[in-house]
Amino acid sequence: MAKLQDLRYHLLGIARHNDPPDHYRLLGLARLELNPDVIDHAAERQRDHLQRHRSGSSAEVDELSEQIDRARRCLLDHDAHLVYAGKLQGYQSDSDDLDLQAAWRTFSEEFDDSWQSARTTEPDTQHLWLGIPKHQRPASNERLLGLDESERDADVIRSAAERQIGFVRRFAAGEKGEQANLLLGQLSRARSTLL
Repeated sequence: MAKLQDLRYHLLGIARHNDPPDHYRLLGLARLELNPDVIDHAAERQRDHLQRHRSGSSAEVDELSEQIDRARRCLLDHDAHLVYAGKLQGYQSDSDDLDLQAAWRTFSEEFDDSWQSARTTEPDTQHLWLGIPKHQRPASNERLLGLDESERDADVIRSAAERQIGFVRRFAAGEKGEQANLLLGQLSRARSTLL
């Protein structure tokens, strides 16, 4: 387990005090992210970075990739995501307490509305590629790199910058190249500032 925890820290920037990470943190997303395109991009970004750092046949990389896939599947399935998010928020769908049942119904209705809205909303590039929604902007240097605010380990910062820059770079030659290049500049400045 220690090797897996070290891998999550060194390659995905997930601090040890967040271990084990919830699904959102594992994918580098804001809590209660519902947009399926953002979730897919986040899982792809994390898996790609792991694969670039695969050394031989690493059981820990395979396990972490499987955790990322499980998180992705859960967050893309309405019912599984609802139950998961409810538990994280302290709600219980099967409580005998009438007040808790009422709180669950309210949470469930709000979740359903947000779920529908997320499927009809086109995310901007920073949200889509880095999982940073508008309400978390302007993003700190740490958030741009997908790190905890207190992160100061130079190797972890370099790895996080490599992960984010590597993922955004693939869009630099496409139709959203201008946005990709602007974001690449922000990521490079974030890396330089933190290092």
